[in-house]
Amino acid sequence: MLRSVMDWARSTFIKQNKVCDAPLLNTLSELGKDVKSRWPNINAGGCCVYAAMVATEMDKRRIPVVGIVASTMVERYNDVVIDRVRDTIKENTNEEWNNKRVYFTHVGLEFTLGGKVYHYDTDNLHVAETCLADMPIYRGRLLLREMNDLAAQPYGWNRTFHREDIPAIRRVVRQAFKQFDKAVA
Repeated sequence: MLRSVMDWARSTFIKQNKVCDAPLLNTLSELGKDVKSRWPNINAGGCCVYAAMVATEMDKRRIPVVGIVASTMVERYNDVVIDRVRDTIKENTNEEWNNKRVYFTHVGLEFTLGGKVYHYDTDNLHVAETCLADMPIYRGRLLLREMNDLAAQPYGWNRTFHREDIPAIRRVVRQAFKQFDKAVA
């Protein structure tokens, strides 16, 4: 009985371009653990890269997602709102955002699923809070194209992260989402 109910629920969600909550949350949770175990320094210069990869895969599946930026500088510059700063950004470089008092100490994702707003990075998947990685989150959100542009820039990030690992990380992320597709098919 439970099997047939689960099959019906999955097919109903897919038909409506919605995602069944449990498979996505499980995929993200396991993916974060996997990536963190293989690349322990992912959050020391690679967090935006990872966030952009995962957001791209979520976007392909029509799961709305945005980037969140956490920094100890938020409290110092509490008047800064990413959505307002965006209008003044021309090149979308790390340095340009820094000059506008947006510091990318840590980048994660925010998405809504089943009526709940979640925050996600390799370390955590939880209902949204005001902090990520024990740092306050800037008001406003990064768009997918901004995350992808920023992630593509080799400068301005912590050098502890090895950018030559990006293709392997991308393969792991894509594989996880292929498994997700099978789970909701």
